[in-house]
Amino acid sequence: LDQNDFADRPQVSSQGKRSLEDFVENFAKNPDTTTHTFDSSLNSAERKLIHQSCLKWKLFSKSRGTGDTRTIMISKTEIPLEDQQAPTSDMFDASKDHINAPLKAWLDGGAAAPLELANITKEELRYMYQLSTTFGFHPTKKDGEDETAGPVTVVCTKMSDEDAGKQFSYKTLFSKEMVDVK
Repeated sequence: LDQNDFADRPQVSSQGKRSLEDFVENFAKNPDTTTHTFDSSLNSAERKLIHQSCLKWKLFSKSRGTGDTRTIMISKTEIPLEDQQAPTSDMFDASKDHINAPLKAWLDGGAAAPLELANITKEELRYMYQLSTTFGFHPTKKDGEDETAGPVTVVCTKMSDEDAGKQFSYKTLFSKEMVDVK
């Protein structure tokens, strides 16, 4: 990834930033609330800000869905893998069936073996990230491949209960790094 990949990304106004940070702070301090799900009207910069605010307040956050249906849930307790959504057709971008069809079969089949998806472009990596956070799997690049050189093979492994307290960011997603957030 280079700096131009982020040039057209949405930004958060200073007023919007303060409002979202205040919401997360008030949520953290309110003993009567345990979870909250933001609707899909938030852009990627706003969701990122919420994730960062949750880390500050030692809360858990989880994005779900793709594109216009992407939401974010915040919680005072860990969001277990079993709370991951089952795949439904509206969660997938219909133009990416070469990813969707094998991924749906793999998720539905319950197989523990990793799934390899070949010829994943740089643009499709973000889509893979969104799907992974919704359905609880961890994609990595196949050893020795470089996404800056062209399409890569992505190896998907299902996250185990041991991984429930870990997360990965888009920057480290395709390495094998996961960060312990406990």
